[in-house]
Amino acid sequence: MLIRRGVIRMTNTIKEKLKTDMKQAMKDKEKDKLVVIRFVIDRVQKREKELFREIDESEVISLIQTLRKQNEESIAAYEIRGDLDFVTKLSDENKILKDYLPILLNEDEVFEIVSKMIFDDKNKGPIMKQIIPLLKGRADNKTIANAVNRMLV
Repeated sequence: MLIRRGVIRMTNTIKEKLKTDMKQAMKDKEKDKLVVIRFVIDRVQKREKELFREIDESEVISLIQTLRKQNEESIAAYEIRGDLDFVTKLSDENKILKDYLPILLNEDEVFEIVSKMIFDDKNKGPIMKQIIPLLKGRADNKTIANAVNRMLV
């Protein structure tokens, strides 16, 4: 938590973890991990410059998820070509990226959260608008939609 000019704001924990892990990777001379962490930090900083503001935790999570998804697509392409060196390299990168993502909630956990939020409203649209920002990065939109549909039936 930082206090600046009388305003209290929470710091981004993933961004802090990236910076501390970067320092540790430098000390431990883990070049592969250092390259991945620097790349993620660079992407976060570029995104903040694009938006002219600091990005929040959920935006950092979605950025890391996007990087993982791109790696997965590249892995599939390299497997088809038979280039196993790149497959192992990208798989190792994904393992490092996974350390910075929260554990995804399963459908039952999402169902429990959704059931707490649904009281009177039986319309799917407004419910989804409330729940998606709450669970962003912690559950897929498909899982959230399935849980909402189960509640409304």
